[in-house]
Amino acid sequence: MKHGGFISKNKTHSEGYLNDLRDFWWNPDFIALMAKRWNLHKVNSILDVGCGIGHWSQMLLPYLANDANLVGIDPEAQWIKEAKERSVINELTSKAKYQVGSAEKIPFPDESFDMVTCQTVLIHLSDVEIALKEMQRVLKPGGILAVAEPNNLISCLVFNTLDINDPIENILGLIKIKLTLQRGKSILHEGYDSFGDLVPYSFYKTKLKNIKVYLSDMADYYVPPYKTAREKAIISELEIPSKQSWENEKSISKKYFLAGGGIENEFDKLWQLIVEKFKNKVNGLNDHSYSTSGGELMYLISGIKS
Repeated sequence: MKHGGFISKNKTHSEGYLNDLRDFWWNPDFIALMAKRWNLHKVNSILDVGCGIGHWSQMLLPYLANDANLVGIDPEAQWIKEAKERSVINELTSKAKYQVGSAEKIPFPDESFDMVTCQTVLIHLSDVEIALKEMQRVLKPGGILAVAEPNNLISCLVFNTLDINDPIENILGLIKIKLTLQRGKSILHEGYDSFGDLVPYSFYKTKLKNIKVYLSDMADYYVPPYKTAREKAIISELEIPSKQSWENEKSISKKYFLAGGGIENEFDKLWQLIVEKFKNKVNGLNDHSYSTSGGELMYLISGIKS
């Protein structure tokens, strides 16, 4: 659920991902460990690029210096409004400020922040290099740029109790369609869903130093009777989309598939593999037959500005 699939109630893509399920993306003790690794206690000012409604940086804020200030920017005014509302709920209005702004044109002077960060933002950008240069521009010398970005293809080879014995051709078919969709999206300059794999080299090209890569220890696991807060929250939001939602998603996916070099007369058959996999998950959760360790691949990559 973290990086792919449908969310309930026929929400738009952004609404499906910018909700409080993000509170379950990270293990708290892991974030505490990353705070030590990144020396967050020395950070007095932080910029969250593509902040959405503020989950990522508001989670980091307690680990920053006592008087630290947080600024979040997002190109969508709707999310800025909700980020401000969330800061009120979390009693952070004295420390957290939000405004409209894009990763490609950050609305702040050079060398404004001790830390610049983003979570699952680079995978959506048409030109990551421009965004990274902008992030570095507003970063103070010696400051840290830290991002959380995934490989979103790995899930094709994470099995569950319902698909472990699927025909090999079906498993390969899922890999084929998802990889083709990712490549098509990239060719159309709409982002690359597994850009996390490539971030270290992008950091190197933009002259960041002391580049380090870590892996999140969160797994998207499900074990009947699904009693954890994370499982309950995700399952409560999960349902099979309407026919219209499926058709809308299919139309977008077909555009990416063809752009990625896919053959048109193969699409419907491959698309059905995605549909059936999702339906089986929902039905399996409902009857308690679905279980998986839920391995994911989320990188945390950091570098220091010279």
